[in-house]
Amino acid sequence: MKGVHPQLDLAPRHITAYTLFKKRVTGHETYIDISAIQQFEKKFPTIAKLCADNGVDIQHGLIPVAPGSHFLMGGIIADDIGRTSIPNLYAVGEVACTGVHGANRLASNSLLEGIAFGQKMAHTILQTGCKQYNFTVIHKAHQQAIPSLLAKEHLQQTMMHALGIIRNPQDMQQFAKQLPPLQTLQHVEISGLGQQELELYMMHIVASLMVNAALTRKETRGAHIRSDKPNKDRLWAQRWIIFEHGQMKVRNTLYEYHQTRGNAQAIL
Repeated sequence: MKGVHPQLDLAPRHITAYTLFKKRVTGHETYIDISAIQQFEKKFPTIAKLCADNGVDIQHGLIPVAPGSHFLMGGIIADDIGRTSIPNLYAVGEVACTGVHGANRLASNSLLEGIAFGQKMAHTILQTGCKQYNFTVIHKAHQQAIPSLLAKEHLQQTMMHALGIIRNPQDMQQFAKQLPPLQTLQHVEISGLGQQELELYMMHIVASLMVNAALTRKETRGAHIRSDKPNKDRLWAQRWIIFEHGQMKVRNTLYEYHQTRGNAQAIL
């Protein structure tokens, strides 16, 4: 990659994205050098078409690149076979927090994670089965109508601005004020929502989780880069921001690994 670091291997995602961001702010572009790839159009037809549609001439051997949105860090806490704190609810792959990733999901490792943990999960299910006994559904009282939500495109743009590559407290606080409280979203009656309404509702939950966690972690760590707190804070090392029943907590351990119960108490 021309214009980033003179090294043979690509740097971790957050370092690469931050470097690209800073260069673009100063008006400089970064390019991927594809000149050594023979028959690029045949090997990478999707990329070649995307370049053609946007007026990028790949015959020069350079494709301009820019940083994009990263995955949501964290996930549903699960053990090494995908079990969560709810019996027979499994989480595997990028949705899961198993401990194999730190403050950044490394490129391509997510595929290996999904395959490795998915295989272990499948073997466990085949051996033990998935029959649930004494299954109890708790009907939540005081269900509310869905509150006013941001339009999907506006939400996406604001997410990229407030929670993109670089984050600052002013933009995050302003964004948080535009979102319905997490406690309100938690009590929405979703049974009558259509697919698009449900998708937008879930997007608002993710946005609320992200902005509140990002405001709470007052440091820079991995892909969480704050302009006002550019360095790591040792007090935040090995500390986890957990959302449980709509409430945010900061913990030093993930004891949910050992909390799997024999009876499901609630279903979303």
